[in-house]
Amino acid sequence: MARFDISKRPPVEKVRSLLDYDPLTGILRWKKNTGRAIKGREAGSIDPSTGYHRTRIFGQAIVSHHVIWAIMTGEWPPEEVDHRTGKSNEWANLRKATRSTNMANRGAQPDTVTGTKGVSYHKVTGKWQAQIGFRKKNHYLGTFDTIEEAKAAYDVAAKHYFGEFARPA
Repeated sequence: MARFDISKRPPVEKVRSLLDYDPLTGILRWKKNTGRAIKGREAGSIDPSTGYHRTRIFGQAIVSHHVIWAIMTGEWPPEEVDHRTGKSNEWANLRKATRSTNMANRGAQPDTVTGTKGVSYHKVTGKWQAQIGFRKKNHYLGTFDTIEEAKAAYDVAAKHYFGEFARPA
């Protein structure tokens, strides 16, 4: 996800004067007519390159979960905001995160052969191997007879290293 210059974020009070947020639905709505904004209409749209909802405020496109964090807490998030599951913006689905913990909660990459995080097939041994990255180091978890065993090893390690941010393989 592209980062924006956080020093250029508008004051939270200005954002609150422009937008209403429903924490149960995760929807931002305009409070008044300004430019293209129409009072009562949903603010922002999905960025097709990232799949995240963005809202344009004072000429700057900002991911909506950061805007929501500012509205709900009264301050912009210092680092990142993580979605517990998926990309929905309900308040219960959002939590403060670091870059590392946010990445830990990422799903498997679309180009992975196994369709799972941290598990690959080792051709030489004919077994499945598991590994996990933590603090810029790769931790080898072993080789296993089945993909299920390798996934289970990854899940245990993810819980150990990432706690509540762990996402199962």
